[in-house]
Amino acid sequence: GVRSLTIYMEPAPDEVNVANNKVMGLLTVKNPEIVEVPQKYKTIQAAINNAYAGDTVKIAAGTYHEHIFIDKSINIVGETGRTIIDGSGEGAVVEVSSCSRANISGLTMRNGAYGLAISSSDQNEIVNNTILGNVYGVELFYSQTNILKNNRISNNNYNFGVEGESLLDFAQDIDASNTINGMPIYFLLNERGKHISGKAGLVVAVNSTNITVANLTLKNNVQGVIFAYTNDSRIENLNLDNHEWGILLVKSFNNVVSNNAFSNCTYSID
Repeated sequence: GVRSLTIYMEPAPDEVNVANNKVMGLLTVKNPEIVEVPQKYKTIQAAINNAYAGDTVKIAAGTYHEHIFIDKSINIVGETGRTIIDGSGEGAVVEVSSCSRANISGLTMRNGAYGLAISSSDQNEIVNNTILGNVYGVELFYSQTNILKNNRISNNNYNFGVEGESLLDFAQDIDASNTINGMPIYFLLNERGKHISGKAGLVVAVNSTNITVANLTLKNNVQGVIFAYTNDSRIENLNLDNHEWGILLVKSFNNVVSNNAFSNCTYSID
């Protein structure tokens, strides 16, 4: 129900004006609910707009021509492989902005400028989704400690990217269960002495040392390889094709970058 809430702060020593030490307001208190689409709401966005933190928006199988905006701590659950959100060739199919602890699972996000864009948002869980046929597949902008598992990213012009300025902007929990065109994403955080070669969709090393990335062909990402706050490591014998940045170095020092081939990259090394 609706409850009255009063917050009161004890006066500081010698404080004379205490009129603003008390704030009163109304607070809605409720149990989490499951909100179904299209049974209760015809569009996903209408269900999200009417959901409270902790609620679950459950989306039935079907194709929804929408652009979804999430800015609250809710659960978005689709039927894996059967709940398709189509961006009609423009905009972000799913955008998470200024949000923490949202959970998204079971969606196919396709045909947008971005399949999934996460901006200024932390500790969200993105699990068991398919992102395909977008200009940008998944991109994280200035967001921290998000969890990505079992997501399939494929056939986007640029499949994956991370942008930020601080260490925490790059400190994501992304494991090799995530794939790009069927190949694992290697996202190394706080690692030492790792060697990545053979097949990979993307390689990122964050706050790590003595990392070797070698003998790979990497295609179609915002960045092919990212070293962020990573030192005393090597990037060698790579073929890098169709990236905005072939190799991106962020506050990383004493690394060896040698014998790499770049094609169709806006920037080879930055």
